Amino acid sequence: MGKNQAKLLDPKGGYTRVSNEIFFDKELDPLAKLLYCTIAFFCWTKPFDKEKGAWLRNPCTASQSKLAELSGMSIKSVYNKLRLLREEGYIYWNYRGKDRKTLEIHLVNNRKAFLADKARIDQEFAEKMDRERHYTKVTIQQKLLRNEISKEEYNEKIAAIR
Repeated sequence: MGKNQAKLLDPKGGYTRVSNEIFFDKELDPLAKLLYCTIAFFCWTKPFDKEKGAWLRNPCTASQSKLAELSGMSIKSVYNKLRLLREEGYIYWNYRGKDRKTLEIHLVNNRKAFLADKARIDQEFAEKMDRERHYTKVTIQQKLLRNEISKEEYNEKIAAIR
């Protein structure tokens, strides 16, 4: 552990800035709140941005095992609470690194706008999947009409699409 990391993990100094919204969310699991606070600890705050009117944060790049260690949870619990926080619109993440397995976790500043945008994206994804299912179904029907597949194969493939 480097000198700066050791200083960062010193429990005697500093504080962690956390949105009040998460504390007053009665529906959210207490362990998810604890994990959110742990993530916020790793999202070092940058100076106030006057143009955006907000405090900017770095993404959290701590490993799930490090989050588990600091929050006192198992890695599986961390994974489940991360998914819950993402579904509730408190965080989002990107995959980074060559292996595309490392999570870069971001805290959401405007949860309502994020959830509205997420709903729109989910709807677009659902429509795309419906189009792909329709296209696949039409392709299978065409193969049946050209006698490229049997009726049993057709029924199996159509059942798999649903």
